[in-house]
Amino acid sequence: MLKTERCEHVPDEQATPQTANCPRCGSSHSLRVCSTCGYVACCESQYGHDREHWKQTGHPVIRPYPLTERGWAWCYACGKYL
Repeated sequence: MLKTERCEHVPDEQATPQTANCPRCGSSHSLRVCSTCGYVACCESQYGHDREHWKQTGHPVIRPYPLTERGWAWCYACGKYL
């Protein structure tokens, strides 16, 4: 289970990843998954499709993909790791 510092943006249920690569660019490494809807996208060090998803949907919390027990989370709205 993902352990995070609580912030008002963390959904009660963590969404299941929708795919295994970024649908925008096809990347399969350094991916992030949206905690709200499960959208998988490449990180800021690539094309930043994870940030674009947040701007388009308002879903601020992401986790690294593939998911791990000791993974981290980031909240775009708070601008911090959780």
